[in-house]
Amino acid sequence: MHAQGSNSRWWSGTLFLAAAWFGIATGLVEGGGLLLFQRINWARWGPMMHVSEEILWIAPLVDLLLFSLLTVFVSLLAGAASRNAWRMVVPTLAFLAAYDWLTLTARLSRNACLLLALGVAVAFGRWFGKHELAARQFWKKTAPLAILTFVLAFAGIQGEKWLRERSETLKLPPAAPGSPNVLCIVVDTLRADHVSSYGYSRPTSPNMDRIAAQGTLFENAVSTSSCKSRGAETSRDPPNFPWPMRAMWSWRRRSGCKML
Repeated sequence: MHAQGSNSRWWSGTLFLAAAWFGIATGLVEGGGLLLFQRINWARWGPMMHVSEEILWIAPLVDLLLFSLLTVFVSLLAGAASRNAWRMVVPTLAFLAAYDWLTLTARLSRNACLLLALGVAVAFGRWFGKHELAARQFWKKTAPLAILTFVLAFAGIQGEKWLRERSETLKLPPAAPGSPNVLCIVVDTLRADHVSSYGYSRPTSPNMDRIAAQGTLFENAVSTSSCKSRGAETSRDPPNFPWPMRAMWSWRRRSGCKML
């Protein structure tokens, strides 16, 4: 009885190590693929998801949680200590990983990705049936390495950002006595008629409304660029005006004219 319980724990433990390996590996490839294809896939640049380097730890974390929850669900259906759990979980994880990777390029249709991922899952399930013991040993040995890779990715990316922010903050000169404390909030693709403080009936922006009530609310603002949010956003700072305005600023600076 004791041997049977130990065997059950070993089977379920290695099953979740396999789920962790699949989740982290899938997420790392997904994050790297998104960063890569958003730079080289110009034909589909617009519809693609655009991400920052934090995706290298966010995607593994999300996939790890998703694959682990799915493994729990399938294990409860099949029995965590039975081979049926392995034979159900492994092809399912392979299907999700293959589908995730196939959609990265944004070149294949959804149905094509589903069919190809299903084929990969069937083929991988057959391979696993013939090499079950070797596969379990592989996941047991490499799952800690996958977890360490995820931790290093998180620590490296977030640590580098923290150190850079701290370094840049220390370079700032001290504020002059009595200088105002200015908070600049930049929001993309937000219309004023959907903000409560500008008359919208629904309470969509309580925090912005509180700031507006405590300060000055401008009801009429003119932007130097109306066609692109990037141009409008950068026009806050004169040296970063959109091109026509930047050229005028450069001429005024050379000519000695003061800008009010």
